[in-house]
Amino acid sequence: MALRSNLALIKNKKKRSGFLKYLVGGFLVLLILFVGFILYFNGENIKAPLISFLKERTSLSINCKEIEFSPLYPNIIKIKDITVNKSHIDEIYAEFDLRSLIKSDNLEFKYLYLKNAQIDEADLNHIEAERFGFLNFEINKLELVDSPLTLSALVAENATANLDNVSVNQKGQLAFTSGTVQVKKGTIDGYEIKDLYAKVSEETDCSRIENFSTKIYGGIVNGSFTINKHTDEITFQSLNIKNVILKDHKQLANKYAIKAPVVSVANSVLAIPASDVYFGQLNGKISNLEIKNDTLGFIFNGRAGEISKPKMGLSTDSNAVSARVDKNNITVKIHGKYINTDFELWCKYKKNNESDEYNLLVDKITLNNGRIDLTDNLLNSIHSSAFKLNTKIENLNISNVEFVSNIDDFPLTVKNFNLNGRGISFNSKDKNYISNGIFTIVLNSGYYRDLFFKELKLKSKISGDNTLFNLENITFNNSSASGIYNYNSKNNSLTARFNANEFDVTELNSDLIKRLVNGKVNLKLEMNTQDSISKLTSAHSYTGITNEYLRKENLILRLRGKINIESKQFFISGFGLDLLNGGKEGSYTFTEDELIEALKESDCGLYKLAVSLEIDNGIAKVNGKSELTSSSVKTYGEYDLLSEKLNLHALLRTFTKGNISALHITGNKDAPVYTLKALKRDEIRTGLVLLPKQKEEEIEQKVTQEKKKENIIEKPSTSTVLEDNIQLSEDSASSDAMTIANETTESEKHQEPETVSEKEETSLKEKEQQELDAFEKELLQ
Repeated sequence: MALRSNLALIKNKKKRSGFLKYLVGGFLVLLILFVGFILYFNGENIKAPLISFLKERTSLSINCKEIEFSPLYPNIIKIKDITVNKSHIDEIYAEFDLRSLIKSDNLEFKYLYLKNAQIDEADLNHIEAERFGFLNFEINKLELVDSPLTLSALVAENATANLDNVSVNQKGQLAFTSGTVQVKKGTIDGYEIKDLYAKVSEETDCSRIENFSTKIYGGIVNGSFTINKHTDEITFQSLNIKNVILKDHKQLANKYAIKAPVVSVANSVLAIPASDVYFGQLNGKISNLEIKNDTLGFIFNGRAGEISKPKMGLSTDSNAVSARVDKNNITVKIHGKYINTDFELWCKYKKNNESDEYNLLVDKITLNNGRIDLTDNLLNSIHSSAFKLNTKIENLNISNVEFVSNIDDFPLTVKNFNLNGRGISFNSKDKNYISNGIFTIVLNSGYYRDLFFKELKLKSKISGDNTLFNLENITFNNSSASGIYNYNSKNNSLTARFNANEFDVTELNSDLIKRLVNGKVNLKLEMNTQDSISKLTSAHSYTGITNEYLRKENLILRLRGKINIESKQFFISGFGLDLLNGGKEGSYTFTEDELIEALKESDCGLYKLAVSLEIDNGIAKVNGKSELTSSSVKTYGEYDLLSEKLNLHALLRTFTKGNISALHITGNKDAPVYTLKALKRDEIRTGLVLLPKQKEEEIEQKVTQEKKKENIIEKPSTSTVLEDNIQLSEDSASSDAMTIANETTESEKHQEPETVSEKEETSLKEKEQQELDAFEKELLQ
């Protein structure tokens, strides 16, 4: 029994052993088959069916260089060097849901990695249209490396993004819940950016961007903000701007609605080309920043290394700036340096101003302890801007500054310049004139070109219809003068006074006058308009006259005044009046330039000078007397202020009574005619050397005509001509004396001499003598 039992046990063991062998063998076969399947279905063998699968779902041409795939992980695939038509991707790594790939219209990825995806725009349009047969794409985690990226306003040429819970719907719209974005180069709404980084998350009503940083506008901007999904309004929780150059803030205002409670600004630039304003090296804090509907509002407190208006050539530096900008107003306070001058400006600009008279209200402008350089460009720019903006300056204070004018027509340099102004207004209706203002000007140690003055004090008040200038004092080294001018345009009335007592004219020697002068002068001027006039030619009332000529005529006819000039002795270089009463007899007509040139040959000394000019009913009457070195002079005549016609005369007589001459000034003030008549020549004295050019020709012509009368045909010798010239000069002088007060010298120059009988000639000489006697009588009086 025991043996059987053992035999049965041995038999059963043999059966088990065989089963195990079969089992192991089957397993080995399966293992070999599985390994063979894995080895067969590797990257190379899966490539063809995968590309075939994709081609069935798109019309695009697709190829790749290498595929990594394992049946052990059928939901994972890695593809390298992929081309899709003209597009190229270096590498794709995907972990996808196998069931969604086979059975669903929505393809789901657990993880999708794309490297250097260079997608052609036409290919992208194809992909968006065909979508490989899927309606939607769901990606739990998407990683883009060195690939183009478009997210709303962001367009990146080279970006790296890690995005969570990404979905791409049928319209091609991409959405995600959170992620990070890094961009080497791209644009935001067309503005170039570099080195962008942002952490992005999506909330119910807004998109949140944190740790945002980018290089834009030439600088760096960083902060955190949210974008409202309903209004697109951007709200910054923090915003820092560094080294940014903002050229046109209006583009931002047109495109965005932005709010920022606090903004930090460091070393940045704001340029406003439309207003020709440049703010450089801005540092400080902006609060309550709001940009919306083409409007800008903020409060700024900080510093600006430079504020300039390039077209004006105006620049200030080291500025402390306080500014408030809202929809309707801009309020600015600046304290800085202008060419090493302390500068302060408080102003308010009203942008939308319909009711108020002025757009720019300046509370205060101060310039202290420095230098001001005035140029044509700066003056013209200030002038045009002030009127264009309807400017009113409440307080203007310039003190202890050096003033240098670089304007040719205003060559003023002042060592110590002081100006105080109040209520100064520039109304655009009055294009060229200050509408209102009160000024006090004090200048110390100044030069007008090369004319030195020690001090000048001037007060002025311009108010509506009235203009007042009160020259309290202008002091030179040893002399001073004062005056006042007041004009009322409403009443068309004028008052003017000027006084200079014992004024040393030597202090006036400068480039401004063409002669050197010496002596002391008393000058007194008084003028004013009367309310009643004896005769009015055109205007019957001085009120309500709008025509400028009538206003001028009315003012002149009502003007009354007197000017007195006195001097014990007065010297003028290059103005030899004594020469007028020397030389040979004759009549000469000069232009102003010719006479001045002729008088340069000698100097002039005036003694016991007394000249008065009285203005009444539009006529200025002149009376004067003086003594020269060898002659006495008496002047009389008048000037018509309306027609600007001159009728002035001077009689010169030597102290020995040997020589007498008359000088007549006629014509218009802009082109006066000077006629010199030698009435008597009993003494040989030096006369004018430079005579008018036409005089020699006239004398020669008269000689020829006289000889024709006497039937002398032969050409006279030089000595004969000279003698005859002298005789003709005497005859001409006598003839001219007949009509000395009323003649027209122009007709005399061109009139041909007529034949005169002996009787007529005798009569003329008698009249000439009578005229000469009258001159002498008046001279003796």
